[in-house]
Amino acid sequence: LQNIDHEGAFTDDDLRLLTTLSLTLSVAIENARLFAEIHRRADEMSALTEIGREISETLDLSTVLERIATRAHQVLNARDVALRLLQPDGALHTVIAHGKHASVYREDIVHPGRGITYSVAQSGVPELLNEPLLDPRVARVEGTEQDEQNEAILFAPLSSGDKVLGVLTVWRDKPTQGPFAQSDLDFAVGLARQAAIAITNARLFEESQHAQVAADESRRQLADIIDFLPDATLVIDRESKVIAWNRAMERMTGVKAADMLGKGDYAYA
Repeated sequence: LQNIDHEGAFTDDDLRLLTTLSLTLSVAIENARLFAEIHRRADEMSALTEIGREISETLDLSTVLERIATRAHQVLNARDVALRLLQPDGALHTVIAHGKHASVYREDIVHPGRGITYSVAQSGVPELLNEPLLDPRVARVEGTEQDEQNEAILFAPLSSGDKVLGVLTVWRDKPTQGPFAQSDLDFAVGLARQAAIAITNARLFEESQHAQVAADESRRQLADIIDFLPDATLVIDRESKVIAWNRAMERMTGVKAADMLGKGDYAYA
């Protein structure tokens, strides 16, 4: 407090009162910070739980990754979010991008040996950079130069075991949203882990589908071969179900294959 009209305007009682008020104010500010932190943590847990549930309910990879990017953008107060996947040639292609420069990041390809994103993809170690321009690994993206001086960046690898599938990158505008904290990086790592699970599940499902198609094709080819054998032939699987009943068998027994295929508990000598 300042009084420029009267010298000695404040007494010791005024000082004690002001001290009490300042202490009360500091407690109120700390309580507000704790409340904001609890609220943020609750949002993070809610986001991770919701995404985990979606992963268990669907194999639609694009839907899950879109939701992960959306949650990162909302909870981390991000300017931009990009989710890049590692390609066979070592490059990282953007599959999801949200934010101010989304159209730029969608077209940007991180080539082997270029930038912090590639470094994180190689090391598998998440990074938080509140002064990214001071890092010698930084690779500038044409079209985002106007925000480079004021940005902070998080890098979270999408890790499945000891294999990195891609990198989740989050940009924040420091003058409006402040720098990133370790808790922000921890949340981004949680999201990246969920993305890696979704990608792994989708790829395993796709592989199983291909394997099933291949097995069905092999079974069909075998059935075609058996069908034209001159001798009466049938094939029974491990569950004692008839999976092949050729034409010679039809002629010998008078029973059509359609009446036998898939039936079980038959034994012939």
